[in-house]
Amino acid sequence: MSQGFLLCYMAASENNPVEMSYALKYLSDRLRRQTYREFWPCPLAAYYLVDVSFTDVMEAVDRRVSTNPLPPATLELGRRKRLCVALFHDGVKSRAQGDEAHCLARMRECYALENRVIVLEWYLARYEVEKAGVA
Repeated sequence: MSQGFLLCYMAASENNPVEMSYALKYLSDRLRRQTYREFWPCPLAAYYLVDVSFTDVMEAVDRRVSTNPLPPATLELGRRKRLCVALFHDGVKSRAQGDEAHCLARMRECYALENRVIVLEWYLARYEVEKAGVA
């Protein structure tokens, strides 16, 4: 689904409703094929499609999906990655709805996470924050 999320970012940033419609259709098609819609990143796709609230997305960020015993550091890294993606895309959705102030606030939150997260959204948030001069 990451391609659909990236398409949403590009469409919102270019204020292009035709491309946003295409991106949302892409996410809808991907989401329909998922058996376990409660697993990440399905809640984020559903949020873009207005099927769930951002509170639901944040619950999914904190949800542990593995029954295998994992080291706490590994669990925390996964949670921070999901948090970074969730914050970024809440900002993107805000931008698409015309709320640039909320978008940049979310970009700052995302960028403030430790860089060791290493997800594309962190780098895009850094770009947005530096471009806006709101670091």
